[in-house]
Amino acid sequence: ALLWTQLLTPSQQANSDPTTVYGDLHMPLVGKQAPDFSLPMINSANGKSTTMHLADFKGKPVVLNFWASWCTPCQDEAPYIQKTAFPQLKARGITFIGVDAPENSGATQSYMQKYGITYPNVEDTINGATAINYGVSTFPMTVFINSKGIVTGMWNTSMTAQGLQLELSKMKS
Repeated sequence: ALLWTQLLTPSQQANSDPTTVYGDLHMPLVGKQAPDFSLPMINSANGKSTTMHLADFKGKPVVLNFWASWCTPCQDEAPYIQKTAFPQLKARGITFIGVDAPENSGATQSYMQKYGITYPNVEDTINGATAINYGVSTFPMTVFINSKGIVTGMWNTSMTAQGLQLELSKMKS
């Protein structure tokens, strides 16, 4: 009964902050150390199978974008990320990594070719452990990690210029 009433009772904090922007999440992971991962690269530069470790980027800011080829909002944001967000982040010294949901490798490759994706991408574990560790409940979800390895923000819809600037401003603090 308690669970049922909690599910039906609107949150007292919902929309109480007029500065909240749609997509900006206040998740339990924000303010905490980003979970480390070691995942296989999908599009390694030399064409060989390699593994990417988040710990290799210690001391550098990182943006993780969790996506899936079947996700319509992911398809909507892919051109913006490839053509605008990724070049902006790279110019600022911020590493951008795509994290693909567990799915058929053919679907992954088709998606990446369709949108001309050149930024590094990794494949999540078969059970989606990395997404689970990050609290990903929907795709796409973008996680912002500062140079100290602390999650500073999470965005749970297609990335926009406004959303990117909001989350990047949090990385500085």
